[in-house]
Amino acid sequence: MSVGQTVVIQADALDGKRLNGSVVRVSTMIGRKSISTGDPSEKSDRDILEAVIGLEGNPLSLPIGLRVTVQFFVSTPQGLVNA
Repeated sequence: MSVGQTVVIQADALDGKRLNGSVVRVSTMIGRKSISTGDPSEKSDRDILEAVIGLEGNPLSLPIGLRVTVQFFVSTPQGLVNA
């Protein structure tokens, strides 16, 4: 993950709409997971690297705590590929 990297965000609550954006900031150190999803099978001891994503255009107002899936893409000579 790096600043400027292209991302696509999806969520069930967005009714199939995909939001495009890019990485604005990446944390300088790995930390403990601070948000729980409530899933009993979730691993709570995993370390995470936080990133801030800037959304393109006029994005919807997303509520805090909304579960989303973020796809990170890398640029190759053949085009963008899912990382």
